[in-house]
Amino acid sequence: MNYDYVDHGGKRLFVIEVPQSGTEVSFGGKAYGRTGAQTAPKLVVPAKPLTEPGIEKLRKALADDRKACTEARAKLLDHYESVLRILDDLRHLLYPKGASVPTDNAEGKMLLRILFASCADTFETFMSALLYEIYLAKPETLKSDAPVKVKDVLERTDMDEFITWYAKEKLKKLQRGSVKGFIAENPTIKTLNAFDDTRIGEIEKILQIRHLFTHQNGTVDDKFRHYFPATNVNDEYPMTLDEFLKSFEYLADSAEAVDDKARNAFNLSLFS
Repeated sequence: MNYDYVDHGGKRLFVIEVPQSGTEVSFGGKAYGRTGAQTAPKLVVPAKPLTEPGIEKLRKALADDRKACTEARAKLLDHYESVLRILDDLRHLLYPKGASVPTDNAEGKMLLRILFASCADTFETFMSALLYEIYLAKPETLKSDAPVKVKDVLERTDMDEFITWYAKEKLKKLQRGSVKGFIAENPTIKTLNAFDDTRIGEIEKILQIRHLFTHQNGTVDDKFRHYFPATNVNDEYPMTLDEFLKSFEYLADSAEAVDDKARNAFNLSLFS
């Protein structure tokens, strides 16, 4: 790409010259091409239906969600659809005895934990990306009573990099499993009223399972028992496909709720 300022017709313009690509260009999982002066998505072959009914139901719901969402949520949906396809393809490892029975395959347990953790991680990434979109659309929302060190500002090369860093900093409470703390410290999200006490509690439980799978290899500890008192310390926490999909759907619905409210409140762009 070439870019520079030029004088044209008495006006100062910033011009970007983009040469034709020799390879296929894709964005957000879609391939694009040029027709005359227009850029348009190429025809996409419809996705193959999945065999497990519960998984296919969620896949269709995610496809409908794409009709009105931000770029942040579109990326989350891309990841979630990939997870659903892995779940559908690896029945023999992940739920060989049915959706309501935990697998006894060691590799299947490990992979299920990794997939579950990735869904929770991607939800956090979505929240960070959504904050980034809000800050870009409405820079005044960056105003906060929380102090920011001059060093932190000067270490960023431009405003976009600072906003990206600032949005990630705001996620530290969420990454520790404290959804309530994250919302309390982010008035931009709090004012949307997308998270009531019930939703906060359920997401915190999901994040605690993610933490257990990531840091404890699925072995119950005292902190986990605080959220799940029916479990026993040092026992392995079993995960069925049914529980996985229930948590998966809850995170997807929560992302939809906050995404819709943020788009309307801050006039965020639709991802096409």
